[in-house]
Amino acid sequence: MSAAPRRAAVAYYVHVPFCAAHCTWCDYPVTVGGLERAPELVTAVLAEVKTLRAALADRPVAALYVGGGTPSFLPQGELRRLLAGLAGALHPPAGDDGGGRPVESTLEVNPEDVTGELLATCAGAGIDRLSVGVQSFADSSLQRLGRRCTASELHAAMALLTRRWPGRLNIDLMAGVPGQRFADVQADVDRVADLGVGHVTLLQLADPPPGGLQPSAGADELWLAAGEQLRRRGYADYEVSHFARGGDRSRYLCHVLRMQPVAAAGPGAVGTLPAAAAASYGGPVRTESGAVRCTHAAELDRYLAGSAAGWGCTPEPVPTQGLLVEHLLQGLRLTEGIDAESAWLRPPLGTLLDELWDRWQRLGLAHRHGARLALTARGRLQLDGLVAAASDHLHSEAGGDQPVFAAWPDGAGS
Repeated sequence: MSAAPRRAAVAYYVHVPFCAAHCTWCDYPVTVGGLERAPELVTAVLAEVKTLRAALADRPVAALYVGGGTPSFLPQGELRRLLAGLAGALHPPAGDDGGGRPVESTLEVNPEDVTGELLATCAGAGIDRLSVGVQSFADSSLQRLGRRCTASELHAAMALLTRRWPGRLNIDLMAGVPGQRFADVQADVDRVADLGVGHVTLLQLADPPPGGLQPSAGADELWLAAGEQLRRRGYADYEVSHFARGGDRSRYLCHVLRMQPVAAAGPGAVGTLPAAAAASYGGPVRTESGAVRCTHAAELDRYLAGSAAGWGCTPEPVPTQGLLVEHLLQGLRLTEGIDAESAWLRPPLGTLLDELWDRWQRLGLAHRHGARLALTARGRLQLDGLVAAASDHLHSEAGGDQPVFAAWPDGAGS
């Protein structure tokens, strides 16, 4: 008797909302201070992850990403309890992510929280990748961004990381900070490259929350200059804002952008689940596409109400048209693009977008390689506008003689 086929892998996202301060550019759901409630949060998150894991027990765990907020801001005892609980729930004995590799586990860290104790806690709990919110190595930019650390403290933290951390590193850099010059962003890139960091997320200061920090007039040019400097230093951009050396890509990010399932826990967290697993929040959800978006309320009190209130989560069906547009918006961020012949779309995207894609190719915005559709570097800079045009095109196709059908394949691929 043959064994049942393995189900598609799922990634887990955990949101820790606590921060020491709300940075002037940040629009993520955060709770300033409030660490007296950290034990409640950790207990609730672990209970939710346990429920999700039971609903997804037939699926390998592709990756774990603990973000925020600032997970490293948690008291050490609570951070240890959180990470140990997540490892117990999600890391299989063989550490297999479904592809024969250990589960990638990432924790977001602020430089001012980096200590030998923190690094030992992370390594001991199976965290193998740290994402460090540096943004800039210049005091002037750090001050404008509302960061708590100084440049000298940041350099000390990076020295400790490169000396003591045995795993992988991502560094966040930001371009477009008021007062920032080309020389500043190039110096930031050189500093990261000289440290031997394998992965860089290059952010652009733009579209701040109301009252937030406004980007500099030359933000686009600064961001492009930083990207060029990263390429000169041996990094390849595999996504609009993400650069890697030696293939050191974020498996969690690629999983998300390929439209594979994400189970999310914590206030403000958002995931996408197959309908059967989404029912764990309180009942079945009817969905034509097979995908359910699970959005948690950002309010800490509502989340801490616990399982009796579904952890403040609202499951909603993802409509067919929305699924198609999201597939384009996410997948075309990757340099590898999307599968033109994907089995879960009928007619396939290559057919639906044929005329539009030919026009984009003539304009130097897109190309085809094999069975994949991808945007050029110039096209990815115009991603939102191109996807809006594709959405209009798909909408007209859906109303034509041959209806468009999309059935999310439970994350089997893109």
